[in-house]
Amino acid sequence: MVPLIVLALVACGIAVIVVVIVLLVRRNQAPQAVTKITSDGFFIVGTFHEGAVIKYEVRTQTSGWMPGSATAVGVRTFVYTGSTPTGVRITSISEAGAVLVGESPPSSGPASSNSEVFGGFPSAY
Repeated sequence: MVPLIVLALVACGIAVIVVVIVLLVRRNQAPQAVTKITSDGFFIVGTFHEGAVIKYEVRTQTSGWMPGSATAVGVRTFVYTGSTPTGVRITSISEAGAVLVGESPPSSGPASSNSEVFGGFPSAY
């Protein structure tokens, strides 16, 4: 007869393996998003992290499908279109820090060769 301690160790080992598999499957799932149309734009609601880049196509009564992108500011991001969209489709989601397909990675060189200090915006009056 197998000692009870051996059976307990085997059960614990199986439980650890199951937990690791579940975590790996969840980690590798692509972010999901849904859209909610409003009178002047739409919300993108999803499981992505803040800073994720969401590419979409939007259609209004006055235009055909137009591409666009938004940076997520949480799980709910609003995109202003100025009129009621008749359709929205998400084309890709890239988590923060990832390089989008077809785009080059960000440059590690100097940000600008212009050494002037930003003096602020001009007065509105």
